[in-house]
Amino acid sequence: MLDKHSFVCENALMNTYSVSEFSKIVGVSVKTLQRWDREKKLIPLRSLSNRRVYTEEHLSKAVGITISKKERKVIVYTRVSSQSQKNDLLNQKRMLEQFCSCKGLNVDGWIEEIGGGFKNPDLELSDRIWTCPNCNETHDRDLNAAINIEREAMRLVSS
Repeated sequence: MLDKHSFVCENALMNTYSVSEFSKIVGVSVKTLQRWDREKKLIPLRSLSNRRVYTEEHLSKAVGITISKKERKVIVYTRVSSQSQKNDLLNQKRMLEQFCSCKGLNVDGWIEEIGGGFKNPDLELSDRIWTCPNCNETHDRDLNAAINIEREAMRLVSS
């Protein structure tokens, strides 16, 4: 893990990175970061000893510089176990709408699920790996959920 330094700026605690730490995170050389500073593409903060200091905001900007400008879609997933929890689903969506708004994310699609999936009364929530009684195949619940969410997100993006 890279070492983070903190300092107080405008009454807010900010996580910061040295030039060498930041170059490793972003995947560019220190010389490139220095050039970006000279060219005013990515202007770091300066420490009291006049060293370059980078923040999470700089990281977001740098990723935009170093990663292709391909458009990214934001799909938000909400789920409850039964119809009786439909109000909880609405609360989840409201909270996630607020979160996305605060983070400046434009939501391209929503996946809302009520009690989807195979129901096995013998499984506890803590049982992450299980064997299907019908096909006798072993399944990872978290992996299956991720695959199903990805499929639905891809369907939404392509439609």
